[in-house]
Amino acid sequence: MKIFQRIWGELRRGENIDVYLTIFIAAILSVASITGFYRPPSDTLTSILLGILALLAITNLKGRYAIEKLSEQLSNSAKPPFLEEFSSTLIEELISSPDVWLVGVSLSRTIRTHYSDIERKLQKGHKIRVLLVHPDGPAAEMAASRPYPKTNIEKTRRQIHESLGNLCTLKDTKPDKIGLRFEQSTIL
Repeated sequence: MKIFQRIWGELRRGENIDVYLTIFIAAILSVASITGFYRPPSDTLTSILLGILALLAITNLKGRYAIEKLSEQLSNSAKPPFLEEFSSTLIEELISSPDVWLVGVSLSRTIRTHYSDIERKLQKGHKIRVLLVHPDGPAAEMAASRPYPKTNIEKTRRQIHESLGNLCTLKDTKPDKIGLRFEQSTIL
């Protein structure tokens, strides 16, 4: 019953009319040819062809339904992959959480933007742990060659060093509360 409601709704909206018309005509002509009501010159071949045409139209309709359903699911769940700013909940969590982990290539914008928030957190005794790409390692070169937006390796290294400098300044606020350790690791 649900399929007929859907078909009726689509016909009222003017959607898939070509497919429904093809199905209807092919089905009527096939039944008329098989029952003998209508006899084309080569009735068996025509009946087979009309049946195949009806099946193709039904398959086309199923494909349209599947694409429509998938498109609807994707549009309902899709969020923009890159945001200009952090969401308000993320900022609230950064400010309220007693233990914060920041992971990124350079985090230069994040550290600059939230420098005072991080400093206040450290003064309250909260812990901040930061993981950055080693400025002289191969990961920095890979990060600089990313397709969005391409930068040169020197700019990437400058940003990482800027972040490390800001973190060193913050470390002076509460030396035991910021996880600042310099190491280079290789991930296979």
